[in-house]
Amino acid sequence: MLPSIWLALLFGIAFYVFKKVHYSRKFPLPPGPRGLPLVGNVLDFPNSRYGEAFAAMSAKYGNVAYMTLLGRPIVVLGSYDAAVELLEKRSANYSDRPRSIMAELTGYNKWVFVLMQYGQHWRTHRRILAHSFHPDTLEGARPMLTSVARRFLKDILSSPTQLSEHIGFTFADAMMRIVYGIHLTDRSDRFFHMAETIVHVGSVMSTPGAFAVDTFPFLRYVPSWFPGGRFKRLAAAWAAQTLAYRDELFDAGMASHDQHSFDSLIGKVMGSISDTTPSGRDVQEACRGAAATAYAGGADTTYTAVYTFFLAMAIHQDAQKQAQAELDAVVGSDRLPEFYDRPSLPFTNALIKEVLRWHVISPIGVPHRSVAGDVYEGYYIPEGCLVIPNIWAMARDESAYPDANSFRPERFLRDGKINPDIRDPATFVFGFGRRICPGLHFVDMSLFITFASILHVFNIGPELDERGEPVPVRMEFDETSLTARPEMFGCSIQPRSEQAALFARSLYDDESA
Repeated sequence: MLPSIWLALLFGIAFYVFKKVHYSRKFPLPPGPRGLPLVGNVLDFPNSRYGEAFAAMSAKYGNVAYMTLLGRPIVVLGSYDAAVELLEKRSANYSDRPRSIMAELTGYNKWVFVLMQYGQHWRTHRRILAHSFHPDTLEGARPMLTSVARRFLKDILSSPTQLSEHIGFTFADAMMRIVYGIHLTDRSDRFFHMAETIVHVGSVMSTPGAFAVDTFPFLRYVPSWFPGGRFKRLAAAWAAQTLAYRDELFDAGMASHDQHSFDSLIGKVMGSISDTTPSGRDVQEACRGAAATAYAGGADTTYTAVYTFFLAMAIHQDAQKQAQAELDAVVGSDRLPEFYDRPSLPFTNALIKEVLRWHVISPIGVPHRSVAGDVYEGYYIPEGCLVIPNIWAMARDESAYPDANSFRPERFLRDGKINPDIRDPATFVFGFGRRICPGLHFVDMSLFITFASILHVFNIGPELDERGEPVPVRMEFDETSLTARPEMFGCSIQPRSEQAALFARSLYDDESA
């Protein structure tokens, strides 16, 4: 019996080696820039504006471009079709994540869903998030999202120059409510500080090139007291602080669970299990991480999308006026938009799609990793290859979106309805395959009620100088991290009428009383 087991094992190893050598010899690597000895394409790898840089590479080498970085193989996918074929249709092979030493040192690889490597631990988190953010589950969140949007209106009415701060707090509050059942009072709320610290650490840590140890893994063995060992001291401090914050948020959410009519994410999950059994304790631990991940992803994504919306409206007055005319006709002047208005607001829905496409939230997203060697269009993709989908290039694809650099919501319409033949940006801006963002439906709902409410109450435009002339709106984006946020810009936000302003203000006061 034993010899046959060894023979089977040896045969399996031999077949694996043969297959790997056979494919790597039979099929060439994809084309790409020539690298330097040892370091590879270090000089070719961008440190900002990743989408544009990789698009230029794809224009020269094709939609599957190859390079190496210190021996690590990297493939850049420059087209939607290539991304769908590999990351969705072959998702079993491309759902892993590259290893991050900083994620390991901080513990984020164990409880931050987006950074986890593919496996059973990841699947447990995925099930929690997929169920919690399923469209049917989110139906109960509509009143809460409407209330958050109306609070946002009141905040802007009171201090329109603090737009960025209002956006950040508004969607932090929305995520805190839906994830933990906690209602934030103001920006000094300690729970707000805790959650934002978790987000900040994740953002800094995942910025490409931020820490040398992720490029040179052997540096993890450098003592923390040694010159150059500051990253280990940072990681240790972050690990302790963020884990404590994660658990305090979870415990506070569980304590507040019975006080709210809408069940939070953690309330739903923990209400369905027993935390006294081994499997129940495992789910509780996964729920702690899934909750923190949901907050971080939702708050950051919606902030960027809403700030980009204000930038677009300040520049593109015609699109704004068209959406307002539609809202006036459907909603009228004696109330604010509701979710039930959405089917009657095709231009508003098209505007949401165009905001997501015009300047994508994440130009390249988090890289995938191939589990095994593969062949695509005659090219060999090695095992362990980082696979980067260029989302920015997909959004600027002229074959899908003619005049792609222009802001034109009407591109998504035909005969007054959403045109199903035009590619929905949601099919790529939220990721691909098994790694698609579980919260995409929540983001879509949040953007609808927020955009519709803002457009119904306010006019957005450029600031005026002392002579009353429009000041050109600054359109710059911070693209040094995986998220492309608009740089601070000035704009004018004025109520469309005193009636609208008074109505929005009093309505929120009535709801919050």
